[in-house]
Amino acid sequence: MATPILDRIPFFDRRSRDYSIREIMPRTIERKKTIWSIPDKSFPLNQGREGACVGFGWAAELSAHPHLYDTNNEYARALYHRAREEDRAMGNNWTSGASVLAGARALRKEGRLKSYRWGFGIEDVIDTVVTKGPVVLGINWHESMYRTRAEGLVIVDGPIVGGHCILVYGYWPGHEKFGDVFLWVNSWGPTYGIRGKAYLPVSKADQLLRAGGEACIATDVAI
Repeated sequence: MATPILDRIPFFDRRSRDYSIREIMPRTIERKKTIWSIPDKSFPLNQGREGACVGFGWAAELSAHPHLYDTNNEYARALYHRAREEDRAMGNNWTSGASVLAGARALRKEGRLKSYRWGFGIEDVIDTVVTKGPVVLGINWHESMYRTRAEGLVIVDGPIVGGHCILVYGYWPGHEKFGDVFLWVNSWGPTYGIRGKAYLPVSKADQLLRAGGEACIATDVAI
């Protein structure tokens, strides 16, 4: 696999704090194994060498249950370019890349997404996956994360080599080999992990979120 370009750029709007996912969570949550289905016909997506991960991360979100939009690489690339337009509208004139926020704004503008909220910390991400659906993450990418172990386990180690946008679509407490893990799907084709999917330890997800990460949740999708 050629080394993909990492092009998620962190950009935080202070107004996002007014739209916490916690405000619409049920009071009582059973943290059980929860995996949202992703149709095989759409995955794994492959952004190739283009640093279009924001478009691909949000396209993956639309494809996953409970939304199940029939997406593909062409749509994901187009969404990335629309996200770049949204970034420019917010004053972010980057030569390449996009923010997770811009991806959400682009989807809302095209009518796919009516509303979105934010998770602030690992507890919000766990409870969202268990009760609401997948979560779009924007995180720093470490050198060791380009490839997983043979069993699909993500190792977070080494220097930071860029930023990436990726979709968490499952939570598995007490996995028999890895302990408490999230399941995520990447946009680097079938050679990454297990046909594009992998396991991320919850403790490592917490580490990534604390180090300038973000978690965005589509709360009202119009298909």
